[in-house]
Amino acid sequence: MANYRYTKAIAGSCAIGIGLGVVRFDFAVLGRLMIESGLFSASSIGELSSLNLAGYILGCLHHSQLRILRDRRVTLWIALLTIPISLFAEGLSSALAMHAFWRILAGWASGHLMSGIPHLATLGCADRQRRRASALVMAGAGIGALIGALSVGSLPKETVELGWMVLGTVAAVLAIPVGWLLLVGFRDEARHDPEAPLARGEAPKIPASSLLPLAALTLGYLLLGAGQTPVALYEPLLVSERLGASPMLSSTSLAVFGAGCTTGSLLASTFPRRWPTVVLLPIVACLGLLGNILFLTGSSATILGAATFCVGAWIWLTASLTFDRLSQLVDPSELRPTWSLITMILGIGFALFAFATSPLVSQHIDGLILIGVVVVVLQVIAELIQWLGDRRHRHPDEANSLRFPGGSEI
Repeated sequence: MANYRYTKAIAGSCAIGIGLGVVRFDFAVLGRLMIESGLFSASSIGELSSLNLAGYILGCLHHSQLRILRDRRVTLWIALLTIPISLFAEGLSSALAMHAFWRILAGWASGHLMSGIPHLATLGCADRQRRRASALVMAGAGIGALIGALSVGSLPKETVELGWMVLGTVAAVLAIPVGWLLLVGFRDEARHDPEAPLARGEAPKIPASSLLPLAALTLGYLLLGAGQTPVALYEPLLVSERLGASPMLSSTSLAVFGAGCTTGSLLASTFPRRWPTVVLLPIVACLGLLGNILFLTGSSATILGAATFCVGAWIWLTASLTFDRLSQLVDPSELRPTWSLITMILGIGFALFAFATSPLVSQHIDGLILIGVVVVVLQVIAELIQWLGDRRHRHPDEANSLRFPGGSEI
């Protein structure tokens, strides 16, 4: 435990930067360039984005089913190599069908990285180190979005192909430390695989006392996926409608979102351990509520920028703290597959909200954002339930004294 290296968390951050920052978030900028260049219509870009999300959900589901160490190792290597290849291939593709194929494949690979890397990057860290290590890993999403937005956002609309090449290069460079993590992480895991009992067919170990808070935590993550949709998906449209946005303003807003994501994750790494994660989660949910209210009522670039920053910070504060909280609720053998399923559920929440509210986009964007505010209110309630529903965590001193049968502290 004492020999845990934070370089593993930094390498894990690069993986999340590839899987979410570059593949998913930066597509918003390139998608807009593709529309303005006349390559595809707005509806086609929406379909490509949806296919990427579907691939992401399938990747998360697939990863949750991998029980054998060799299978996880091979699959993560394939996922890591797939992403830069798919980005370069999209730069060479002009047919919508080929873009759809590569978007699905990149989404599948992203789902695997998001599901498997946090566990691998934090393997071997002490309980007192886990929150900081988790936060450093999750910071990669914002960093990847920030790098992509700054490098692609200033390109003219005639250079869409160059934009794909830039993102492919960014992904390839970030993949180098991730490759090191896969080598070192799986070597360490081979010495003591916490999931070996599951691979032998033993039943999962989730304490009965964890079921209610775990269900509430999962519901909160589903609502996080739904509640982030208005800002993450429709922010460029709203800015254009209220302020008359240029492509540069759109990329700038993505950079602000990426900065918020990074700040949120890094902020989570600074919280003193005496501040219980179980209490921090509902507090952070209130930050998301503030961001969505500002997004609903804001009429200036400054307020909308602040809203975007708050929402980015809320998303990745919650992601970092949720992974830490999950390690308190489930046995180490169940941490990775349970995280994979919860990550998939977040994607489902995003997809369900986007599908259900799509008829409101063109004429009732403010009503759509108001629904998002209501969803975040429900997320605050769910996070309160995961705290108040777990009597062990009402008092930090009690929580610190509890252990799983295997010896890991809660």
